[in-house]
Amino acid sequence: MLWLVSIKITFGLKAINLETVRHRELPDSYDFNIMILFNNQAHSGRIKEYTVFCKDRSGENVPCSDGYDFVNSWYILIITSDTLTIIGSILKIAIQAKVLTSYDVCSIFLGLGTMFVWIGFIRYMGYFKKYNASYPYFFPARQVNL
Repeated sequence: MLWLVSIKITFGLKAINLETVRHRELPDSYDFNIMILFNNQAHSGRIKEYTVFCKDRSGENVPCSDGYDFVNSWYILIITSDTLTIIGSILKIAIQAKVLTSYDVCSIFLGLGTMFVWIGFIRYMGYFKKYNASYPYFFPARQVNL
């Protein structure tokens, strides 16, 4: 049996800021070298061990809904937020370069990405006692009955 312990993704990104171009000047260019490291050493396949254990004990397959107990939804929120922000930023660069003119799609991606960041930030604020005084006021605001 093969286990995915870690994966390293490395890529380069080049960007050009066309707004700084004036009278035959060279545009500002940026090079980003990005490395993303996913490390699964601490988990070591808990979901697969759980499904094998239940299959051996009861003889039935584990429903997918039970497997979701092992998934941290906040990580999914962060990944979704980052993905939406990156897509919105790429669209914004294309709009500035006059390749696209669809401001609506760009604003939807950037707006949703920002909203998810704020949701994560509000959750993060709940961990600190110093900032916890304002934290309870956020939750009654979201419990509005329509």
